[in-house]
Amino acid sequence: LNAGIRGVKDAAKSGKIKIMIHAAIGGDVIASNKFYSNLINRGVEFDVIGISYYPWWHGDFQQLENSIYSLTKNFDKELSVVETAYYSNGWYPESSDWVLAEKPFPPTEQGQYEYLIQLAKTLKLHPSVKTVFYWKPDELDIPESKVPYQGRSLFDNSGNALKGLKAWKNMD
Repeated sequence: LNAGIRGVKDAAKSGKIKIMIHAAIGGDVIASNKFYSNLINRGVEFDVIGISYYPWWHGDFQQLENSIYSLTKNFDKELSVVETAYYSNGWYPESSDWVLAEKPFPPTEQGQYEYLIQLAKTLKLHPSVKTVFYWKPDELDIPESKVPYQGRSLFDNSGNALKGLKAWKNMD
């Protein structure tokens, strides 16, 4: 990591490029703190903590808030939700060893919209969160592909915007 970071900074020449380290452990306070503490203890210099947040993998909104609060308190870094998305096609991951039973909203267009509204409200409580990236907002849902993570796009299969696309429009 240190060599990669040095390479990026050398290539940038201005030295103003921010380095983000992303871990897909958005709702796990203990794992998040352990991961970033370990990096810092090993001398890895970075500017932004990147986390993923999907309720079926990372828990409920309170777990996300707890993690953000803890990361903000323990590290002097800005935060970014590097990955998030929500199903709108009626499918939702079944609970298993790696999938939590967390289903905050139905996997419908309206449920996707409500998820994004709640996520925005949650993140706005934490000024350390500077950016959010929606995972594959333009991906088409092709049921015959049997790819389970499809169906989280912000567009229908005809390319029309779903309601979720407007969720954050007036969130000032």
